[in-house]
Amino acid sequence: MNPLRLKPMLDLARMQGWLSPLPECPIRVEARKIPENFLESFRKRDCASMDCQACGYCEGIAAQAVSISPEYRTEVLRKYEEMDDTMVTGALWRV
Repeated sequence: MNPLRLKPMLDLARMQGWLSPLPECPIRVEARKIPENFLESFRKRDCASMDCQACGYCEGIAAQAVSISPEYRTEVLRKYEEMDDTMVTGALWRV
């Protein structure tokens, strides 16, 4: 395998700060927007047997408390799609 085929993976790691800290974090979590009783809600539900998408509890809280730079999100999703394509098609391994 040619190591240069791993470059998209290396680019993704760099974009996400795996290899060195990012100058500014593109993902922000505003703790004050997370309800004080956030964890208590988990006592009332069996998350292991639930479909997260159907429940929507965490997604709703995240929509209020988490923000992601639109440019960063677009670029990271594009890079993930590129990685997925190379793995699915076998191009990463030249299959």
